[in-house]
This record gives sequence, C-alpha cells and structure tokens, in this order.
Amino acid sequence: MSQAPPGRTARGEREPGGDHGVDGGPEAAMRTMYDLYIVRRTQIYIDERQGERLAEIAERDGLTMSALIRGAIDAYLDQSRTAAVRMERFRTAVAEAAGTVPELPPGAEYVDAIRPDYSERARELWGEPG
Repeated sequence: MSQAPPGRTARGEREPGGDHGVDGGPEAAMRTMYDLYIVRRTQIYIDERQGERLAEIAERDGLTMSALIRGAIDAYLDQSRTAAVRMERFRTAVAEAAGTVPELPPGAEYVDAIRPDYSERARELWGEPG
C-alpha cells in the first residue's frame, strides 16, 4: 500500500496539528506526491456556487477540493457498478425462471380462464344482456 504525502492521511485529509511542510521545499513535496500517488491530471469546469460549496466542505472536513471530487467520482462509479450488477442478477433470475410453469395457457387465454364471468352481475347492475 502506498503512503500519503507528508502532512496528509491516506484519504488526502490534512493531518491534525504540526508542520505541514516538507523537508526539501516545494519541489521535493511535488516529487513525493507524484511518487506516492499515480494520478491523472484533468481539468473540470464548475460554476461559482459549486466551487464555493466544495471549498466550504473541504475546509470543514480538512480535505482538498481534489480529494472531495475524487471521492465523489469513486462513489458514482461504485454506484454504477452496483446498479449494473443488480440488473445483471435480475436478468439472470428472469431468464432462469422463464418457462418454469409450462402448463399455463398463453396470456389472454389465461386471464380469461381465471377472471370470473361478470355477465350475470352486469345484467343485475345495468340491465345489459349477458
């Protein structure tokens, strides 16, 4: 398991208290970050309100905005994978259950067979011929 950069936990949170600097200056800190994390730099566009909310949450939780965004992406991707797994399990169950009761007649014929004959009741209520 790789280690977090100095001053950060494994989740990207700031470590409480202490000096968050790195011996060797900013260049060493940058080298350390990229030696420990394999990341892909990308750029996204967010509106002002989103940026303000992210900054507030990051400050409150002691995270960077990048860590928040990575966490949101992970949650979204995990949710998509979970939904896909559930759908695949559902389809498998339907496929396995299909045709397990072959003695049933086709749809309309089956419904007509189990539905009561309402002609007598219709005559009573509306005087319609049965």
